[in-house]
Amino acid sequence: MIASIDAPQMWRRVVETAVKSEPFHWAVAIWAALAVALIAVDHARLAQFFLDTDDATRLIEIRSLKQTGAWFDNTLPRFGTDGLVSHWSRLIDAPVALLILFFSIFLPVTAAELAAQAVWPLMLLLPLLVILARTVETLSGRTAAAFALALAATALTALLQFRPGRIDHHNAMIVTTVGSIFLMVLANADHRKSILAGVLAALSLAIGFEALPIVALSSIALVFWAVLDRTMADAVTRYCTAFAATLGLSFAATVPPSHWMSVSCDALSINLLALVASGAAAAVVVLTIGRGWSTVSRLATLAAAGLVGVALYGAIEPACLAGPFGQVPKAIYPIWLDTVSEAKPLTWHFMRMPGLALSIAALLFAGAAAYVHLLRQSIDNRLVYLAVVAVATAVLGIWQFKFVSYATWMAIPALAILISRVEGTIQISRLSMQLIVLFCLSPATLSIAGGKLAKVVVSPASAAPHSAEVAACSAKNVAGALAALPSGLIVTHIDLGPVIVATTHHRALSAPYHRLPDGIIAAHAIFAASPAESRARLTAVGAGYVVYCPHRFMPGVAAQAGSDTLLAGLRDGRVPTWLVDVTPPGAAPLRVWRIAQ
Repeated sequence: MIASIDAPQMWRRVVETAVKSEPFHWAVAIWAALAVALIAVDHARLAQFFLDTDDATRLIEIRSLKQTGAWFDNTLPRFGTDGLVSHWSRLIDAPVALLILFFSIFLPVTAAELAAQAVWPLMLLLPLLVILARTVETLSGRTAAAFALALAATALTALLQFRPGRIDHHNAMIVTTVGSIFLMVLANADHRKSILAGVLAALSLAIGFEALPIVALSSIALVFWAVLDRTMADAVTRYCTAFAATLGLSFAATVPPSHWMSVSCDALSINLLALVASGAAAAVVVLTIGRGWSTVSRLATLAAAGLVGVALYGAIEPACLAGPFGQVPKAIYPIWLDTVSEAKPLTWHFMRMPGLALSIAALLFAGAAAYVHLLRQSIDNRLVYLAVVAVATAVLGIWQFKFVSYATWMAIPALAILISRVEGTIQISRLSMQLIVLFCLSPATLSIAGGKLAKVVVSPASAAPHSAEVAACSAKNVAGALAALPSGLIVTHIDLGPVIVATTHHRALSAPYHRLPDGIIAAHAIFAASPAESRARLTAVGAGYVVYCPHRFMPGVAAQAGSDTLLAGLRDGRVPTWLVDVTPPGAAPLRVWRIAQ
């Protein structure tokens, strides 16, 4: 007889212990390990850099709230010539501000801010891991739940937005959106889960519109599920009621009464309330009063209500039918919006980071294939619901990179369940085989494999490596060195604006936000114009300084040698005489010039 191959005894005991333990306890243990690992990896970087320009701007917004106490006024006066009226929700500012106040009891303000930036994303990660474990356990048992947590712990794209320092809204929207979807799998057994799911879905939209397509698709799928499966009617009714009520309360809590009739396509406004109210009311009627109606009548009622809601949404503000950027001037698309990497498709990222793109594609395909395989074995309406949302989210992730994190979390349940159902062979025990498949499907393994494959299928010249020199311009100490100069309005690269404002007393003409179109257009025109014309434009906006990073480019601005633009002149060393070099110590590689009067 062929000798049996088994997993090492130590690993067998670890897995068996995980299976016997409560999923909640295992989720907490995984979270604690991740927290220690992430802080160990990122703590030095956190002190030196903001992970993203949005993290810098969020900190600026939180400081403004702490200083002024103006809950309804989100104006950031040090951006642009007249200030930036931020559309970001105070629902994120408030808890992070409270964390800073708490840590300030024991630490200096700067250290307290760093501590809050480190802790906040990790606080959000824990409930998502717990919900994931509970959901997968309900669908396929504790073994599957343990595998789901193992997959999540090795998924870079799942954890990316939860790294210490990410105080932006993306991680909160992932938790609320994905958490809402997972909770509806548990909703039939516990009515509190459906209410909480509705609350989370509404909070996702109150925080921001990034996940709007996923929330809309999930909500529509839930209503159809309840129409076709009447055992879900009560749960979905509670979801719709909680969703609409929470959205209304969030609107009242974050929008001043004087602005209730002012519509913004990029933030919670009266038009979205009208759309959600129309859909939620119709769903509640169909799932309660209309239980005895025919399926065709119920679906027709829902479709009619949806059309009424969309009509109201468009009638209140037609520009919003074009999406969250419907009110944005078209002029900023070629000079900034069209270059935003998170809005680019996966194919675009493949040309720059082929290994990462290939591993993401493999993971999303594996997740979709796992759902299909499981449903071919047996139809479970809960799994059908997850599969519909997961596949749609994967398509969104291929279309725009910002949805990849959502798609990763949605793929994990199917992969975990599939692994838990793997059988052993005569030669290999079931547990050993499951661990082998877990290793093969692990996002970490796929990432390594994607990197190896990329070296074979992509030539080195086509891949654009990340430049440490580019990042150096955004270092906190580098930008902060500008604080030695008298206050003034700085004209610089669009991504440097938030870092400079967060680390100095200066103002920045531009920043990567669509609500600052005049500043973006003005800064671009200054660098794209001839030196003589640039001086007139700088004077017109009241600029005090020009700050230049030699390693950054500007879309649509000719910078090659000999070009008659201010940017080309600065790059070639042909600096106009009316620019006086005042680069302070410690500001390299930045170059700073004062505009002579």
